[in-house]
Amino acid sequence: MNIARLFILACYLDLTCSLQSLIGGSISWIVNTNFTRDIASRNVIFRIDATFVLPQNSQCKFAENSQVDCSAYDMAIPDCPANGNCGIAENFGVLCIAQLVPQGAGGMKSKYTSNSSQCASDATSDIIGCSPGTSCSSKIGKSNTLILTDIWNEPNLPLSSAYAPNGVSMLKGYMEHTVQVDEDVVALVAWLAPRKGFDNLDQSTGLLLNGCSTNSPPCLANECSLWRVPLPNAYGYGGAAFYEDSSSINDLYWRNFFFECSPALPGVNCLRGASPALETFVPLCSKLYSSSSSSSSSSSSSPYNSSTSNTSQTSDTTSTSYTSNMPTSQASNALHSDMWLCDVSGIVNWHSPIALFPDVIAVATGAAIEENPFKYKSIDGGSISAPYATMEFHSYDLDGHLMTQYSPNLVEEILAKDRKYGRGVPYSIMDTATCRFNDTQSFRVDCIATTSYLDSSDWKLANTSTGCYIFNGSSNTSNHIKPDFSFQDFKGLKVFPFFTQHVMDTIDFPNASDYTLNWNSSTGQAAVQNVFSLYPCNAGSSNQPPMFVSGFPSLTEQVTKVYNLSIVDTHAIKLYAADFVPGSRTLTSSQVVVDYYPGFRAKPSDLVLVHSSPGLAEYEYTFRPLDHLDLVGNGQPSKFRQNVTVICFAAYDLDVNGKYMTNATSKTCPSMPLCIKIHLYVPEYHDCFLFYPNIQCWNTVAETVPAMVDHEKLPPRMFKPSDWSSVLLPEQPKIVYARVNINFRYTFVALMPNPNQNQIELFISSPTSANPPGMKFLQRSCVNFEQNWTSCRGQTDLVFRSGINVDYPSSSCGRFDGTIEWFPQPFNAGKSYQVCATPMVSSHSCLNTWLNQQRCIVIQVMDVRVRWGGFFQDHYLSDFTTSAFIGCTKKWNITVQNLNMDSTGPNYPLLVYLQNISIDAKDAVKEGPAYTFSWTPTFDMAGKSLDMCFAAIDTLGILGNARPLLCKGGGNNLYGCTTDFDCPDGVCQSACIHLRVQKCQYCIQTMTSLELLADTIQPRTDWMRLWALNSYQGKTYAAGNIVGIQFLPQLYPQISIDDPGFITPTAYDQGRVLSFGVLYRPGLDQSIADLAVRFRTTVKAILTLNPDIEASMLVIPANQLLCLQPCSTWY
Repeated sequence: MNIARLFILACYLDLTCSLQSLIGGSISWIVNTNFTRDIASRNVIFRIDATFVLPQNSQCKFAENSQVDCSAYDMAIPDCPANGNCGIAENFGVLCIAQLVPQGAGGMKSKYTSNSSQCASDATSDIIGCSPGTSCSSKIGKSNTLILTDIWNEPNLPLSSAYAPNGVSMLKGYMEHTVQVDEDVVALVAWLAPRKGFDNLDQSTGLLLNGCSTNSPPCLANECSLWRVPLPNAYGYGGAAFYEDSSSINDLYWRNFFFECSPALPGVNCLRGASPALETFVPLCSKLYSSSSSSSSSSSSSPYNSSTSNTSQTSDTTSTSYTSNMPTSQASNALHSDMWLCDVSGIVNWHSPIALFPDVIAVATGAAIEENPFKYKSIDGGSISAPYATMEFHSYDLDGHLMTQYSPNLVEEILAKDRKYGRGVPYSIMDTATCRFNDTQSFRVDCIATTSYLDSSDWKLANTSTGCYIFNGSSNTSNHIKPDFSFQDFKGLKVFPFFTQHVMDTIDFPNASDYTLNWNSSTGQAAVQNVFSLYPCNAGSSNQPPMFVSGFPSLTEQVTKVYNLSIVDTHAIKLYAADFVPGSRTLTSSQVVVDYYPGFRAKPSDLVLVHSSPGLAEYEYTFRPLDHLDLVGNGQPSKFRQNVTVICFAAYDLDVNGKYMTNATSKTCPSMPLCIKIHLYVPEYHDCFLFYPNIQCWNTVAETVPAMVDHEKLPPRMFKPSDWSSVLLPEQPKIVYARVNINFRYTFVALMPNPNQNQIELFISSPTSANPPGMKFLQRSCVNFEQNWTSCRGQTDLVFRSGINVDYPSSSCGRFDGTIEWFPQPFNAGKSYQVCATPMVSSHSCLNTWLNQQRCIVIQVMDVRVRWGGFFQDHYLSDFTTSAFIGCTKKWNITVQNLNMDSTGPNYPLLVYLQNISIDAKDAVKEGPAYTFSWTPTFDMAGKSLDMCFAAIDTLGILGNARPLLCKGGGNNLYGCTTDFDCPDGVCQSACIHLRVQKCQYCIQTMTSLELLADTIQPRTDWMRLWALNSYQGKTYAAGNIVGIQFLPQLYPQISIDDPGFITPTAYDQGRVLSFGVLYRPGLDQSIADLAVRFRTTVKAILTLNPDIEASMLVIPANQLLCLQPCSTWY
């Protein structure tokens, strides 16, 4: 065997080639615009951008703008599949892709796996889940076949494009991989991993540099801050985004994420031990249709019906269902859960957030810098000091979602205010003896509240626990981050060169009302991770690098970092840099140079020096939008078409002769990177025509973005273009009403202003958790607009310039109607649910985005608000008290109604329920919300007070239990209540009638005579006494001398008895009230026997006339009103 063969074989024996250390990078992705329409279009394009340490003495071939070639190693790897690029995978890893399918109640598992690797990829031979003899390469991971954009191997020239950062040779590149997604897959997760084995799981380095504790340069100095040291309680090595225990909050997005990536590691969450591994989550949806949605997917006329697709062309798997190992109930739930269906949830995240940031950054150090720290404002309004300036960390999202950024290393400190800015404070769970330089909290990168030169003084929406702003990714500024440490703390480190490595995550919020960090696919949140490295650059004992300023002569640090620029112009962006004497605003005599930051290459001729003087430099960067339409920020071609780009610059100081400074007091070091975000917009058609008459205008945004309209305001066919704004759904959610047990439907309508060249479709974009439980997306219909429909015809299509490839597919849909249906249950009453819809247009000319801003409705389910009426309405001033008379029938009418309904539908049915009564009610009638009953008091009820209490109930069960309370007085008078809080300026009391049966009075309802009446009254009397008692004689002098005698009030019309043998009912309720005794109020210490003696009657007579008095009562209570018949001794 020759020497070359031995050298190549040594790679497989892990002697000369192994997985190179990751310096920095990220993974981003984009979902095919037709993902939900047909099976063949169910694909996602991934892109990995990464910087690695350049392997030494390698047989791989490296050249800029070319793919890495490590084929010399492939023949020495016996288990390498054909075309597996295993040599590349051994050196630079694999872009792992896991296709996730539902498992059980809300769980997920990977569909394609490997026993020998963290994921199935084209570089693994044992792929589980792929049919024998078929290729699954489009569905699994891929060897990291980087196309190199930069090779940095020049150690001595800081301004050279080949400068080796910190003297370490590195290479930077990218790779794209299109993944075909199976029909049953609901999400993807991607990360960077070794080709084989699990070496980066629970290891001291992961994919990162070797820890400096190994004394192997280049090395990772902040091992503890990335949890690359042994953890207690048998946790091993924890990934920064996943480690958690009872004393650690940790990453709020990833902490609950779990999937078993390999059968070889049952129960092991691979990402937990590998992180940071550039992991990213892609929420998707399934094309499998449940029986409940068959009506929406079976129409053969729909252009989106998947039944016409050839499924066999896109599936390499066996016929075994992914639910075969699941319990039947779980399998059914997984297949039929509406939350996973594309017809219901659609895609809410078509693009991952993208964070373009340098993978490796030089931080100038030195005595002068450390002695003149920067000032920052803390969240509580105080200030802190840090040795280094901030860096702008820009993220953007082509879906237009709000985003936030945060470091998963710092979440616990973010929540613990007293430790937010503490340096060198160890975690209680860490063994500080293991952590070098006590860096358990230091040596991280933190978002800050403000610097001393920024305007804001507080953190926005800090309740997200990220510590960073939530911002709009296309036009607003991003976040400032700062190194939360000083490189001076590494003075004791004997290994050089060293780096610190850091993690920043970007999370987007598809639902504008929900800022909760959660990987759950029902929320649709996407996550991307950036890893980057910092290293110290010694600027000398009395020097500091230049800084970017706003301009001359102000020299303030308020530098513009976000630009909104028209796509039809060439733009000149001014860059100003100044070099100050440390600790002052005095300019030095140094020459100042501005250049692109390493990794952000553009045309050298686009960055030119305009003016230079000692300590100052003015540059002009020419931005040509057409050069960036198909490029990402590092200037490399990509399928990731975008309208936002980021480019970074650095400022350097040279001596007066323009040479590098290399002495002990002054050395040339770059400034912190200045990263600017450029947002491109397309002028509206009339603006374009007016201001740019010499060029043809492209109608991308003004005439192809779909519009969400209110179907209740949409005319049947035509309307004037001037009426367009009147039918649009407002940005604020529209309120619509639903009723319990009544089927609710609402139709979202999306219109395409230019239907001739675009297709349009509509999806529910609100998270499943926010939608009404059980809601279905039923009718999905496309309306083919006619040419003469002014409501859909846009301007004539124009082509912007010949350099742009505009793909116009054939049109079949200019209007899309999507109907949601829901059957509210009683427990939904009184609740509100927000449902959002987003239209998608298939036009590839839509530069801004494929999606319009989502529009939402708020479904308010009408509740029951009881209001009492009838008797309570008529008697609320009298405290609901009324009188009844012996002999006459009393009638009551109690009503309830629901006053919480709008006028567009039926009211809820309510009933009155009689809770408690101790009388024999006659003729009780219950008719819906009314309760009518009557009662005739008898002699044994005289003087008694009774309560008749009622409750309101509804037949739908909305109220649950009967509601027996009402408000008495105040603004909510007579409304149902539960506590006094419901009755402002009133009280909450029982809905009761307080009834008093009058003594000594008898009511006649039919014609009678005094003689017959004398025989009826108990105790018996004679007609002459009744005639005398009803003579209506007033209070005479003689009668007034009897202490205690009560005269009846003149409540009712009193008619003299002309004929004792003929008395008619003419007064009260068709009755007539007659007295058959006198009312007497005894004084103190009077007994029944005393009163019997005094009024010449008997004790038995008194007890008969007063059934409310107990016979055992020795003394009559003071003020107790008695009915007496003086001189009646027949009892």
